[in-house]
Amino acid sequence: MTRTVLYRCYGDAGLLYLGITDNLFRRMGEHAASAWGDQITSSKYEYFPTRHAAETAEREAIQRENPVHNIRRIETPPPLGPQDGWRFMMLEQIKANGDTMRGVSKRAGLSHGYVHGILIDGKDPTIDKFMAVCAAVPMDLPAILSVITTHRAAS
Repeated sequence: MTRTVLYRCYGDAGLLYLGITDNLFRRMGEHAASAWGDQITSSKYEYFPTRHAAETAEREAIQRENPVHNIRRIETPPPLGPQDGWRFMMLEQIKANGDTMRGVSKRAGLSHGYVHGILIDGKDPTIDKFMAVCAAVPMDLPAILSVITTHRAAS
């Protein structure tokens, strides 16, 4: 199992950014090349045994520490996640499998944040990508479609 690092980038004004990665060298290089990369004066690292544990710590730290350059800041809090419907079913199945949204995205041949985008951010998937995600979870596509149909009929 790959350890995941929660990292924080600091500048003269305080915390600039925090995030998680399993490739710290690559990610810090990306930040150094960013529009605010020249402001970084130091960084700190905290290692987690699983990506899920790091994701939880990252969400909490962003809300608590409010870094300047994170997209999900206190001014625009992230959604709490799906409460019902197919998104909830899929997220529960991913957790039950001991998997991660990132892992499912990779197996589906999609960008690493795709599943997070559809399950947590509420983006609507295209049918071909939705089918790829269902296969990667794995989830029974007819069962998911029946939840969608039932939900729409009740609305």
